[in-house]
Amino acid sequence: MLYDTLLLDADGTLLDFDACEEVALHYTFAQNGLPYDREIKRVYRRYNDALWEQFERGEVSKEQLQQLRFARTLQHLQLPGDPKTLNRLFMQKLGQGGFTIPGAGEVLSALYGKVRMVVVTNGITATQHSRMQRSGLLPYIDRTFVSDETGSQKPHRQFFDYVFEHLPQLDPARTLMVGDTLHADMLGGQQAGLDTCWYEPTGRKSDKGLKITYRIANLCDLLAIVLGEEHAHKID
Repeated sequence: MLYDTLLLDADGTLLDFDACEEVALHYTFAQNGLPYDREIKRVYRRYNDALWEQFERGEVSKEQLQQLRFARTLQHLQLPGDPKTLNRLFMQKLGQGGFTIPGAGEVLSALYGKVRMVVVTNGITATQHSRMQRSGLLPYIDRTFVSDETGSQKPHRQFFDYVFEHLPQLDPARTLMVGDTLHADMLGGQQAGLDTCWYEPTGRKSDKGLKITYRIANLCDLLAIVLGEEHAHKID
């Protein structure tokens, strides 16, 4: 096999974050007596996504991200409410969401015992560990590294250095970074000297000029890559 270790992103790669987020947002707004619809979700996601990009660049802290996303959403929509209370309820409910991406369980089961699988995710420690536990995927995973506990986040090299230091006998030349985001996962893996596999099921074309080793639209395609069909889905 080409690889003996997989670094697997969680949200959008193994875990269906969109489904978890939808349930958590609906619950949070309902608990505060606030309306919730598609437009409210759109506004929230605009501010949340922008803040996560800032967080990955080291421009805002975890605490600032959590408070500002709801503060800006409420202000934009001219809705009452306490951002800290909304965030607390949201994080509690989000941590209960174990929805998975189609095929994730089958792929990890097929690879179990053949390759070491490690989750590398940006996020809040308690929330991410809880969601992985509830997903049913944890029995296949050797380790889980969350940015909240490593002191840095993807795509920064410090995050990957921390992972390397805590994985004995890891060979970067035989390690594949698998994820759905260009910035955190593909750029992060590239900067760490790893081969990368971009999971992109929506058909988006742009890779922002990154040197991505593989591109797949279905998680099941990962099996062909890991089990030795090295030219499968390879980007020339």
